[in-house]
Amino acid sequence: MPISMPITPETSTELLITHAISEVQRVHSGEEFCVGDLFPAYEWFRLSNHVRANIGYGFYHQYANSESISQVTVLSKTKKGQQIYRKN
Repeated sequence: MPISMPITPETSTELLITHAISEVQRVHSGEEFCVGDLFPAYEWFRLSNHVRANIGYGFYHQYANSESISQVTVLSKTKKGQQIYRKN
């Protein structure tokens, strides 16, 4: 369920996490990505570092860390501390 309105600093973290999870379906099997890749760059960078970190944390704990529903494999982290995933 992509967000139908522009992402702003006031958009709720829960809605942003839901958006990220829904965008995984657009990633091809075998592709690697970070959570920020699931958003248009201009919208991602509108968000504070704190909000972006909360989205990453929420994505990992609500989706990627749940083996029963996950479509992704958790890989390593980038030099900036971003978690890298691979779509199964």
